[in-house]
Amino acid sequence: RDFNADLNSALSVFPNPNSGVFTLNLNTGKRVSGEMAVTDITGRKVFSQNLDVTGLYTTTVDLSRLAKGIYQVQLRTAEGIASKTISVE
Repeated sequence: RDFNADLNSALSVFPNPNSGVFTLNLNTGKRVSGEMAVTDITGRKVFSQNLDVTGLYTTTVDLSRLAKGIYQVQLRTAEGIASKTISVE
């Protein structure tokens, strides 16, 4: 699956940097089905959640148990992948 620019622009993650608790916002206007995963810098999956949403979707993710550092938030769908980098401080 390839990077999807439209999906990536519809995905936002804030605040960034954060304390491990952040809001994920997805605003596509169409149905999005796939997996939202967070990986650490070694590529290890530290959080995963299946999504099947339409239109505006907002959720809070709590990773405060994880070590400080840089993480990738990826949304993987049949249409492609969106990816954001977050900093946990």
